[in-house]
Amino acid sequence: MSEWLDRQLTAELAPVEAPDELWQRVQAGRLTVVPPRRQGRSPLLLVAAAAGLLVTAGAVWLWGNPATPTPGRVAQGSCYACHTM
Repeated sequence: MSEWLDRQLTAELAPVEAPDELWQRVQAGRLTVVPPRRQGRSPLLLVAAAAGLLVTAGAVWLWGNPATPTPGRVAQGSCYACHTM
């Protein structure tokens, strides 16, 4: 290790005395209460988002492209005009 790095580490990482309160807590065996972490997204929110996506995809599939004729719809100038049941 270089001398400069050794001097820097010695100066910055010098031993320090712990606060009295810390030693009292360690000796008493007290634990600091840490609040529980919040859960991620609500399952209800995920279900609602999935349902919205399904409804949107269904609507797009159901109505599709209005320019494309289907057997139920007669488009003028297409084969469906004279070849329908």
